[in-house]
Formats: sequence, structure tokens, C-alpha cells
Amino acid sequence: MAYRDLQQESDIDEDIRLHIEAEFQRYANGARILLNARPDAVTGLVSLADGLFIYASTVVRFLVRDKHYAVEIYDKLLQSQGSKGSHQLYERLDTLYTTILDNAFGMFKIDRKRLKYIHQVLTWFALNLDAPLSGEDLQFIGIPIHITMDVIDRLRSVFIVEYIVTTTTCMVPCHASFPQFLIDGERCQDSAYLVNSRSGNAMIAASLFKLLTSNTLPKGADGDLPHIWKSADGKWMFHVLRAKYTYELAYLLRIFVESHLEAWLRGVEPWQHHGHISKLHVVSTLAATQDWCKRHRLGDDLVARLGQIVDQNV
Repeated sequence: MAYRDLQQESDIDEDIRLHIEAEFQRYANGARILLNARPDAVTGLVSLADGLFIYASTVVRFLVRDKHYAVEIYDKLLQSQGSKGSHQLYERLDTLYTTILDNAFGMFKIDRKRLKYIHQVLTWFALNLDAPLSGEDLQFIGIPIHITMDVIDRLRSVFIVEYIVTTTTCMVPCHASFPQFLIDGERCQDSAYLVNSRSGNAMIAASLFKLLTSNTLPKGADGDLPHIWKSADGKWMFHVLRAKYTYELAYLLRIFVESHLEAWLRGVEPWQHHGHISKLHVVSTLAATQDWCKRHRLGDDLVARLGQIVDQNV
């Protein structure tokens, strides 16, 4: 097997050109308006990609899925990127991602409630990649199903969505560079879309504790516990350890420790979805959670209780 560095290959532009042409042929209906108005669009897109294949594949998906605005989007990309003198690897891709987000959500910036929901969905997406969630999942932590479905539908160019968006369509990125962009303050410079990792993990952890300490077990459409419950059962510690301190998180963590932690450790139903995690890892992570509580002064009684539970399970 022969490997090659595409960034060093003299024919990378030709590879990108062939890819763009093939995609425009595949989605001929979506590409027709752009190509009729800008016959040299393929050449322009090859130049914009500047050897970055991720850019080429993303921009084609963006243009064919938003065909009625494709000419306007294409012209803006040419104008904004053509004026830059820097050729850093991700600079053009970041401009493209910003354009995609603005095109999808820019009109909602005056609607604070809707934009807050949109940002929450982006936060769950960017910080929960190993367990992709859907609108059906996020409804259980207070995000309306239609909000999540709308976000997925508007971001088809960066999400893997083959057909129509349904309540169970999960947020899966086409490429890891998009969630990486969302959590990098140097790359994503619009606070409406930027996901702060520590604040985001605090929001997620608090939401998971609300779910896990609810008096009523959530039920999915099939009558079983939803995927987000299983994710919460196995991942709440992951998010706590990466979270900033908030009063809400501290309060909900205390409730969980006092009312459910021992049953959770024993794997009593419905707390049986973390069984794949070794006991050693669970105990060491609980010890780290104790340190987090101590560092943020959540109370000597809570710290002592966690220490007691850790000692009993060593």
C-alpha cells in the first residue's frame, strides 16, 4: 500500500476538480443554478479549496443543498477569501464554516430564545461526539424536538444526513474538523456559535443530573429507556470533571450523590448502563470527582461522603 501527502502532491488540484465535477453531476439539480450563473464555478472552487480536500467536499454539499442562494454564497466566499493574504491550512475552512452557520442561523440572532436553543444543540453536538444524539433524545433535557431537527436540517452540509430528518436522526459530523472548529475560540470567533468547553460541560452535566434524578423515568417512542439515559448513566462523571463550577451543577451533583450514587454503583435497575466500565475506572473517576468537589468547595460533608464511597469500593 502506498501513502502520499495530498498537501504535497502537485496534482491535488486536479483531484479536487474531479471531485467537484463528480458531485455537481451527482446533484445536477442542485448545481444547475450556480453553474448557469457562474460557468467558471468549478475553477473558482478549486482555487478556494487551495489544496484542502475537506473544504472542497464541504463547500459542494453546502452549495447544492442551498441551491437558491448558491450564487450569492459563492460570490461572498470569493470576496471574503480572495482578499486574504494568508494561506494557513484551516483559515479558508473556518471562513466556510462561519458562512454555513450564518446562512443557517444568522436571521435568528435577534430571537434570543431560539438562538439559545440552537447554541445548546451545538453544544451537545460538539461535546458529546462519541454518543451522537437526536431530537428524540434532547427533548428529555428540555430542547424541543423541532429545534434539534431544524438545526440538523439546516446543517446538512456538515452533518451526515442522507434522507429526510426525523426525530431519531442523530447529529454525526461529516468531518471532525467541524466540531473542532466550534470549540476553538481562535477559529470560531462568533459567540453565537462558539462552544466554551468548560461551560458547555457544566450545562450538559447539570442536564444529565436532572434526568437521572427525575421522579419519572423517561420513555422513548419504543417504550424503552432512551439513548440519552444510557449516555447519562455512563458519562455523567466525564462531563463533571471537564466542567466549570456553577451553582446549579453543584446543587444537582449533591442531590445525585445523596439519593442515587450507591444504587448507581451497584448497577441496580435502571442504573445498569455503565457495566462496561471497569470498577477500577469508576472508583478512580469518583475519586477525581471528590477532588473536583473539594477544589470548588462544595462542602465537607459531600467531600467526606464521596470519600467514604470510594473507600468502600476500593
